[in-house]
Amino acid sequence: MASGNEEESAGSVSWRLIGPVSELSKKQCRLMHSSLGYGSDVCLFYVKGEFFAMDARCAHSGGPLCDGDIEDADGILQVFCPWHDYDFNLRTGQSGTGLQVSLPTNVDQPINQPTLLQTQNAMQSN
Repeated sequence: MASGNEEESAGSVSWRLIGPVSELSKKQCRLMHSSLGYGSDVCLFYVKGEFFAMDARCAHSGGPLCDGDIEDADGILQVFCPWHDYDFNLRTGQSGTGLQVSLPTNVDQPINQPTLLQTQNAMQSN
C-alpha cells in the first residue's frame, strides 16, 4: 500500500513507492489517488503479468478509464473509455485518435527486499 513517505530520485525523475506487487497484482485495475488532486489521479493496471499506468481520466472527455473494458486486440492490450469508447494502448498510452495518457512505471525487485511498484506521481492506493 502507499506509504506516501518513501521517495527515490534518479536525476530529474522522482519515483514514489506505492506498494508490494503481491498486493497490487490482486486487482486488474486500481485507482491511485494523487496528493496533487483529482486531475492527477492514475489508473494502475495489472494485465497478463505486467503493470501499466496511465491518467485515470480519458484525455477526450475525462471518462473514468478504470471503469473501461480491457481487450487484447491482435497482441495489443487496450483499455476502452466507458463514455465514448476511445481506445488507449496500455503499453504506450496512445489512442487511435492521437491522444495519449501513459505514465512510466517500474517494478523494483531488490534481492531480499519486498517488491514494490513505483510511479512518478505522489499517490495513494484505493
